[in-house]
Amino acid sequence: MLQLLDVRRVLVEPSSKDRVTRDNMRAFARFVQRNLEGATPEPLAHQLEQRARGGEHAGLLRRFVDEDLARHVATVAPEVAISPSDPIDEQVRKRERVQAILGASRASAAPRAARRTPLDLREPRT
Repeated sequence: MLQLLDVRRVLVEPSSKDRVTRDNMRAFARFVQRNLEGATPEPLAHQLEQRARGGEHAGLLRRFVDEDLARHVATVAPEVAISPSDPIDEQVRKRERVQAILGASRASAAPRAARRTPLDLREPRT
């Protein structure tokens, strides 16, 4: 999951490529510390299973991904940072703006991706 966040971050903000893995790992460690009392360096799934809370794993990961996106968007475009105190119509407007920002980033990354030769994963013919 952290690797996918790394890729998303680099696609949206190419200048972050040298620090993105470190930043994501630190953010995830802080998230786990905040959300799991007595957290250790063990994998989150293992810690949750030990506490009989295994069913919370997917929800915690989703919350981390959502927080990461909100943090990143607020950094790149502070004018669209969503606050719970914003009126609903303002939150909707900001979410639409975030989607537009991410869409533009994906569109600008597409020409770079098209220039790459795709990896052929088929079995070699004998």
